[in-house]
Amino acid sequence: MLRTTRAALSALVSRLGTRPVAAAVLVAAGLFSGCWLIDSGSRAAAPPPQPSRAEAFPAGGAGALAPHRRDPLIRPLPPVTPVRVRIPEIKVDAPLRGLRLLPDGSLASPPQDDKNLAGWYEAGTAPGAIGTAVVAGHVDTPTGPAVFYNLGALKKKDLVEIVRADGRTAVFTIDAIEVYDRGDFPSRKVYGASGRAELRVITCGGGFSEERHAYLGNVVVYAHLAKVVEARGGRGSAGAGPSPSSSPSPPASPSWASPSPSASSPPSPSSAPARVAGPAVRQAGPSRAPSPARSASPRAGGHRGGAGGSGKPTSSAGSSAGPVKSSNSAPR
Repeated sequence: MLRTTRAALSALVSRLGTRPVAAAVLVAAGLFSGCWLIDSGSRAAAPPPQPSRAEAFPAGGAGALAPHRRDPLIRPLPPVTPVRVRIPEIKVDAPLRGLRLLPDGSLASPPQDDKNLAGWYEAGTAPGAIGTAVVAGHVDTPTGPAVFYNLGALKKKDLVEIVRADGRTAVFTIDAIEVYDRGDFPSRKVYGASGRAELRVITCGGGFSEERHAYLGNVVVYAHLAKVVEARGGRGSAGAGPSPSSSPSPPASPSWASPSPSASSPPSPSSAPARVAGPAVRQAGPSRAPSPARSASPRAGGHRGGAGGSGKPTSSAGSSAGPVKSSNSAPR
C-alpha cells in the first residue's frame, strides 16, 4: 500500500493553492490504490460481466473530456447528501454511505457484511451538483456477488438514479461504460473537470488474477444529469432520458469498489470538478452519515474482497472532490 505523509501532502497542497489543485496533487502523489480485496474473501463462482467495446466512448475520441453541450433546462442541483442509488436495469437499489478518511489517511470502505451497500466520497461533489460525483461499491465479498456485481452489463442510455436527502431524485443517463487495467487508470478522463453535473460509478473488474488474488482493473460508468424528479411526485426538470422508476428495484448482488485514477484533477460542485480521494479498503466500523463536502487529502490502500479501484477526483465549491492517481491497482 502506498503511503505519503500528511506533512508532505500539506506542503505540496499549500504550494499549489486551490482545492481543485489539491485533488490533482493527490493524484500525482498516488494516494489512491487499486482494487480492494478482502484477505479472507473469495471471489464469486462466476466472473462478473464486463462492458463490451460497443459501450465505450468512440475510439480515438476525447471521451469524457470532449466538449459537450449542456442539456437544455437541466440545471445542476445544490449540494445535498445522497441517500440511495438505484440502477433499474441491473436491479440495484442500495443505500449510500458517506466515505471518509481513516486516521492513516486512507478511505474507509462500506462494511463487507452488507452486500447491498454502496458509498460516495463525501468530501467531493454531491451527485446532482456541478462537477463529477463518485459512487463506488464492491463487486463481490467473501460470500458472493455484491452491489455492483453486474455493473459491467449496463449499456449507454441506461439510467442511474440518486435519491437525495431533500427528497429529489437526480436521474443520470449513461454515456459510456469502460474497463481499465489498474496500472493504466486514466484519472484525468475519469475525474476531469466538468461544466455540468456528472457521475462516475466504479467497481472492480477487468479479470481476476488467481495468483494475486485480486481483480486486474476497474469498471467505470460515465453518466450525466438528465432529469430531476421532485419529491412527492413533483414534476421533474425537462431533459433527455426516461423518468426514474416509480418504485425501487430489488437490490442487485452488491459489490464494492473504489476508483483507481492515474493523474488528473476531477470536477467539483460549483464550477470546479469534484474531488475524489483514493479509497483504501479497510474494515472499519460503519462510517458516519455523509456530511457536506469538504476538502480532504485522502490516501488509499488496497484490500481484497469486493470492489476497489484507485483514483481521485477534483474538488469544487460547495461539495467537491479531486482526482485520484492510480498506483497500479484498480477497483474491484
